[in-house]
Amino acid sequence: MTYAIGSIVYGINYKDIEENPDKYAATENDVEALVDGDLLVREYSGNGDAPTYLGVRLGSIDECNDVALAELIKIGRKADDVKVIAEFSQMKIQLLEDEELSQGFKDKLNDMNPVVFVTWGSS
Repeated sequence: MTYAIGSIVYGINYKDIEENPDKYAATENDVEALVDGDLLVREYSGNGDAPTYLGVRLGSIDECNDVALAELIKIGRKADDVKVIAEFSQMKIQLLEDEELSQGFKDKLNDMNPVVFVTWGSS
């Protein structure tokens, strides 16, 4: 039996880039370079697509346990932590320095603000 695990992340969801390349001015080469590179975080998923993102994992939830809204808010507020912001900023700098990525894609990413989101995988 498998169950869903949600990673709460501060950053940019790779799936959004993959599904909406025009929104990011991402070329096919940009998407391939991200997949082949080492800047994306890839988490384990026993069944289905692995959660993949450019960002910092703040915490997790799963479908087997109740989660209080206050706890979700507390996890989301970790995005305001200076260390989390610095870690994401470093990831973004490395991405912007990647010579394999197009300038248009880099410009779009540079203008974007990271968000807190949940990306799902399975056990």
